[in-house]
Amino acid sequence: MKSCRWLNSSMKTPILAKVFALATGLCVVSLPGLAPAKTPALQYHFTVGETNVYAVEITVQGENGQQVTSGNIFIATSELSSNVATLTWHSNLHTENRQPFQPGMGYYGGPYMGPMNGFPRSAQIMLDTHGQVLRSSGDYSLTVPLGELVTTLYPPLPLQAGKAEEVRDEALVMDSPQLLGPIQAPPSPSPYGGGFYMGNEFRNRPATLAVARGTRWQVLSNTPAALTLAKHTTLTSLLGHGTQPRLSAQAEARLEFNPTSGRFENQTGTAGLVSVTETTSRQSKIQFKFRRLSGDELAAALVPPPPPVVKPLTEAEIQKLVTDLKADDDATRRDAMSRLNGATVTNAPAELLNLLAGATSETDSFTRMCAMNFLASHATTEQVPTLLKLLRDSDMSIRQNVVKALARLHDPRAIEPLVDLVARGGSFNQEAINALGGQGAAAEKAVLTLFSERATETRQHACEILQKIGTHDSLETLQKQMADPDQSLSQAAVEAVRAINARQ
Repeated sequence: MKSCRWLNSSMKTPILAKVFALATGLCVVSLPGLAPAKTPALQYHFTVGETNVYAVEITVQGENGQQVTSGNIFIATSELSSNVATLTWHSNLHTENRQPFQPGMGYYGGPYMGPMNGFPRSAQIMLDTHGQVLRSSGDYSLTVPLGELVTTLYPPLPLQAGKAEEVRDEALVMDSPQLLGPIQAPPSPSPYGGGFYMGNEFRNRPATLAVARGTRWQVLSNTPAALTLAKHTTLTSLLGHGTQPRLSAQAEARLEFNPTSGRFENQTGTAGLVSVTETTSRQSKIQFKFRRLSGDELAAALVPPPPPVVKPLTEAEIQKLVTDLKADDDATRRDAMSRLNGATVTNAPAELLNLLAGATSETDSFTRMCAMNFLASHATTEQVPTLLKLLRDSDMSIRQNVVKALARLHDPRAIEPLVDLVARGGSFNQEAINALGGQGAAAEKAVLTLFSERATETRQHACEILQKIGTHDSLETLQKQMADPDQSLSQAAVEAVRAINARQ
């Protein structure tokens, strides 16, 4: 005898079967064709070699300014094993301050997110088919509460397509002033290899803040072609400030998932953030749009863009920079530095160069960095005294740009300080060696003093310089080094003597 069960109003049986059951009061036989279908689990689909391109736009509206990040992100599946995909990504995203951020009382006036094009060209993330991050060698942190760039496009999926779901856990965000995340892990002290993180100099790792996170998924519609979901996210810091949390944020998003492609095709939403610390308060409203490209849009995005046409600043633009750099207002001067940073200038006027030389002594690290970046390529002999003072600056990036400028100028006043830099050793020995090599025979006498140093490496560097600039006056000293028991030093001396004799 076949088993049967009573039909109730929630059963997903054909309409005729429902009518029959209600009319007769009989049980409905559980036939294979009439059994309710199981709700399938949501999964991402990955194919090796496939590249997906997403158009991204994020607008952050603060109390005194607006920042817009837009462009495309390219995500390629490079490897696939079992249920784990390795994704590599890069982007052409750029950030624009459409309204300058002006500091106000108790308000943090810095940028909400760093320039996206400052991120490494390519990074790698390993995901399973449910969106769980298994390994990450680089994702870009967005403003709270959006999370990180790639994992926002591939968020952890709800377990089933047809059911509401709520998840509560804890996460980390970067604390004020950055306010980025949630993040997978605390960032390294120097993600770009220098002393700056998004324009802010730091010596220690940025602080992270523990937050309670709530994520609620709701099904808005479910068809074979698309599953439309609503996602509500809340973040509340475990640390409070007075009677309120140090940070609170929420986001509402509408997402369209394509079961065939195994991707979210669209995400749109809004978010809000409130942060209160001992010294600052900050509120912002956020709008975001992510859209997966297809058809002609995808084909156009995958075509390499033509090289950018870089136009040098006009005389009027340069004069405006000079005027703004003289302003009493800090925000105006900082904005001028931002415009100058990376700009092409064919003939920098002395007035501009002298202003920038003076700016290297300011306390604002961003101002100093921009000024020295420009002087590295444009400084003249008039700025050499300033450059020589900066050779002992505590900031490594400043010293590096100083050596670049001195190597370009070949000013004899730089010989002794550069020799001293080689004697001290450090990160820029090779740049200093090249700079002294560009000085020619004028640097020979000073370089010979390096052989009085005890460090074998220093004497080897002296041999390398004299190989380029040495004359007959260096031969006796070099011949003594040829007998040194250190093979690297003796070989460097041999090569220097050979090069000098070839020039005689």
